[in-house]
Amino acid sequence: MQFYFTKSASGYIAAFETDQAETIDLLMYDVRGRIVFQKKIHLASGDSSFDLTAPGKGIYLVTIKGNFTSHSEKLLF
Repeated sequence: MQFYFTKSASGYIAAFETDQAETIDLLMYDVRGRIVFQKKIHLASGDSSFDLTAPGKGIYLVTIKGNFTSHSEKLLF
């Protein structure tokens, strides 16, 4: 699976490209380590995307966990 975040007017667009269907967990943590957003996403094979907005301005750690991948990235909102 490949994925990337693109800045948008409301926050970021999370885009995914996968060869097979997969369910992933997307978690967003604030700087104190608290989960501020959590979503289970069902991805079909091919390209998928959705909007990702933060509850407020700041730096957040976004973690994506799936059967075949795990990745974390810092995003500034």
